[in-house]
Amino acid sequence: MFTHKIAKFICSNAKYLAINSQINASNIGYQNLGKYRNFDFLILNEGEIRHDARDRITKKEILAKRLISKLNVKKAIVTSGKEGAVMVFNNKMKKDISCPAYAEEIVDKIGAGDAMLSVASLTDSAKIEESATLLLSSLAAAQTVEVVGNKEYVSEFKLKKAFYYILK
Repeated sequence: MFTHKIAKFICSNAKYLAINSQINASNIGYQNLGKYRNFDFLILNEGEIRHDARDRITKKEILAKRLISKLNVKKAIVTSGKEGAVMVFNNKMKKDISCPAYAEEIVDKIGAGDAMLSVASLTDSAKIEESATLLLSSLAAAQTVEVVGNKEYVSEFKLKKAFYYILK
């Protein structure tokens, strides 16, 4: 949908920019993360990072670090379904942060990346601690996979409840 020119304009003029990459049946041969550069946050799933790298073997964290270095992105979250998510950094001084998956039953994956992007970009742009950003966005994504489609929105009450039980 975005041309290279539009992508460059957005990346050059945004005060804060988070991008969620989604490969689907209509864009699988055309998805190109390389047209985006110098932004704050990238969110994608393991399949998308492997597709971009054309690599099925290398650890996802290594692939993510290569990609964010190439695109000059500060950090990325790579999701792996039932295996949870990991946040990696373009700063060698920062250690990767892992988070388990919290969904009790996966009904439909539609909307999980959008929920992850929404919460992660808001908390990250507000300078909330990175581990809390990953945790809260993972809890939001878990809510979305437990229902069909976009039948329900991410509930603040359910997020607080899940957060409370994790802390207990």
